[in-house]
Amino acid sequence: MTTATEIHGDTSLPHGFGHPHASEEARAIAQAGMILRVQVGSGIHGTSISGQDDRDEMGICLEPARFVT
Repeated sequence: MTTATEIHGDTSLPHGFGHPHASEEARAIAQAGMILRVQVGSGIHGTSISGQDDRDEMGICLEPARFVT
């Protein structure tokens, strides 16, 4: 079994995110249930522009049963 990769740097949410899934609690739940996390976007395809690139990631996580049932 693998463990989630530690995220380095600022993980605070941008100003104006009022959605319930955009909270520190939701982030902790997602990270605890992470089963796949990959890099996507221009960085992985080699089409990023130096100085203007960022790291795009996509993942799959399993929610605890109490959130689904």
